[in-house]
Amino acid sequence: MKPAEYEDFIYGVCQALGEGNGATIYRDKTYTGRVSGREIKVEVSFEAQLLGARILGLVECKCYKSRVEVSDVEEFHSKLDDIGAHKGIMFTTVGYEAGAVKVARGRGVGLFVLREGQEPSEIRVETRAAGSRKQGLLRGNFRPWGRFSEPRDDAGFRVESADEMFYILAFSMVEVLDDLARKQRSE
Repeated sequence: MKPAEYEDFIYGVCQALGEGNGATIYRDKTYTGRVSGREIKVEVSFEAQLLGARILGLVECKCYKSRVEVSDVEEFHSKLDDIGAHKGIMFTTVGYEAGAVKVARGRGVGLFVLREGQEPSEIRVETRAAGSRKQGLLRGNFRPWGRFSEPRDDAGFRVESADEMFYILAFSMVEVLDDLARKQRSE
């Protein structure tokens, strides 16, 4: 698969996940950097309204032959900061170096490995909305951050709906959410 084809594929995945849930998905949209003032073309982006506020997310697609390096994550985070995006997500076909995973976790960048075919050690998540899923929508390794998501290329989660993806994200952050709830109760 060529990089442009992979970007089109990821765009299609994002459309399928987001547009039915109130998000608008863009392909090759240009944003003006708040700091640099330069025009920055983004492969895939999404905008949604949440509690009356505009939420902006950027998606970076890496169709590489080797693992994504820490410099790629740092460059993407710089783009997020310059544009003023609220969330960044990276997709790749091959995986991430350990340093890239560490930096992404620290910067709040979501990492996905998404490619054609079955993944080794793939875990299937079923939700109550399982009957309404489109089969084969997302097939690949999704590695959320959190307590059960140590960096490994041989494990991940297959999701086929936005509900499943958010379920896994919430479950992976259970310790963080518990700590936050404890702090709020003690205040």
